[in-house]
Amino acid sequence: MLREEAAIVGKSPDYYLFHEHLEAENRPCYFREFIDRAHEQKLGYLGEASVADMAPQRFGEKVYGALQKLFGGNILATEQYMDFFRNRSFRQTLLVHGAAIQNIKRNISPEGLKSFLLSCALAPTRAVVPESGDEVEFRDPSGRSVKVVVPLLKAMLLSFFQAYPRCLSYDQLEAGIRRQLDGKIVLTDNDFLTLGDVLTRFMLDDVVRLHVGPVVAIDRENSNPLAFLPARHSAQKEAALVTNMRHENIGLTQVDARVLSLLDGTRPVDRLVAELFHF
Repeated sequence: MLREEAAIVGKSPDYYLFHEHLEAENRPCYFREFIDRAHEQKLGYLGEASVADMAPQRFGEKVYGALQKLFGGNILATEQYMDFFRNRSFRQTLLVHGAAIQNIKRNISPEGLKSFLLSCALAPTRAVVPESGDEVEFRDPSGRSVKVVVPLLKAMLLSFFQAYPRCLSYDQLEAGIRRQLDGKIVLTDNDFLTLGDVLTRFMLDDVVRLHVGPVVAIDRENSNPLAFLPARHSAQKEAALVTNMRHENIGLTQVDARVLSLLDGTRPVDRLVAELFHF
């Protein structure tokens, strides 16, 4: 562990070393201690900012089964022991007023996903024929990959890919799947029950993400390219990373930063090209 940490520190800029390791105010605690302090303030545990961080299923059947047997669904004890299993040293925990705890619904069901918008960043590594029986790999920008054979799942991932970075409602996703397989494969109600189970599993693996509102990717009332203001501001400050509207960090080259800094909605494409060539 020390060797791994030393390797990270050796490649890190000074600000990271100072903030993560040399802070004057640095008082680590166990999750259970944090929760005790929250209870003293009449606050309770809601969850983590990423639902996938709360899924013991990701540790495999043996660990998941052991946690279920030991704690019988006690989420606080399960969360503490997942910290031990993962050697987690950083959390993004959300709290609520204690009176709201009784209204929290923790069971995640395929039916419950229908009230959210859905997105997925997986992209096919080659041309996809959804109805075929061949295996196709889909990969996201972080390098994670999924290999699928089942036509329904290929049509699902292809529908997400064609819509990305926009979100889809469950009905829009279902319509996209039917369109991909129209006249090629007859879909049944059981197929869409399977779809709900797959979406739940993908959501717990942080492959499919849930949204309560649409991510606006295009300003349709302005034909001039317009970038997300915080990202444009960061690019103007020559930041190496910017944040997009999906709360993701995006690395920039010098050219990327220059393009992004110009996308303020006042320049048509031909003017952008001219300014970039001048640069």
